[in-house]
Parts: sequence; structure tokens; C-alpha cells
Amino acid sequence: GRQQDMHFMSAAGGSAWEYMRELVVALHAVRPPIPEGESWLERNSWDARLTTVEEVYRDRTSRYPTLPWHKDAYRRCEYKVDWSTGCWSVDDSRA
Repeated sequence: GRQQDMHFMSAAGGSAWEYMRELVVALHAVRPPIPEGESWLERNSWDARLTTVEEVYRDRTSRYPTLPWHKDAYRRCEYKVDWSTGCWSVDDSRA
């Protein structure tokens, strides 16, 4: 295939999160981040937000059932995130 159609996830042994960071760093080498960017990816705080998203994702995936026919209580968890601090919590009382 064409090189531009391929994704090489060489960062950190194939970690999608590290690959995303590599892509954003490459973008910022051409177009540096600014505090008032339209998207969170355009702001200086992009890495803190991506770290928070990764933490929430890892928590959610840790709650997946081990087998498809086991309970899917993880679907009823509600996450609250304070994007300015990166703090988050999960309410699993309905799970």
C-alpha cells in the first residue's frame, strides 16, 4: 500500500496513547500550541487532557466483563471529570 495510508505505531511498544502523543508533538513542531486554541489539541495543556482521557478509558476497560455473557454493569457507571484539574470520579452505585 501507499506509505501515507499506513500507521506505524512504533512508540512505546505499540501503545495507541503514546502514538497519539507522537502525532500531536509532530503537529506542534509545525504549528505550536497556543493557550486560546479552538480545540484542546491546539492548547498548551493538551497532554494533561489526553492523560485524563487515558485514565478514564483505562478505568472503564478494567470494568469490562471477562466473558461476553457476564454482567455488563460497567455500562451503568457515570464519570465526572474536571478538565481544568484532571481530577475525575466514577459513580458505580448503579452498576
